[in-house]
Amino acid sequence: MPVYGWVAFAILGTGLIILLVGGDSDTILGIAPEQLAFVTAMLALLVYLGSGLAGMGARPSGLIGAALVWVFLLAAVAGGYMAYQSWVG
Repeated sequence: MPVYGWVAFAILGTGLIILLVGGDSDTILGIAPEQLAFVTAMLALLVYLGSGLAGMGARPSGLIGAALVWVFLLAAVAGGYMAYQSWVG
């Protein structure tokens, strides 16, 4: 496994330990446990995928263009879903 895979795994492990040590408390480090779990998972995913993209040797302009396409697609799907919800309900 590449180094960035181990870093992502370490982030997940650290988050798990913090959540287990926090127990049944309402907040952990001032954050709700659900939010901490979500942020930990998304950070690990960002590190893993981001490092993989950076390691491909692609030009930054190409990566930015691809990211903009994905943002546009996500906005179009979200807009379509919101329009559908307002039409149905």
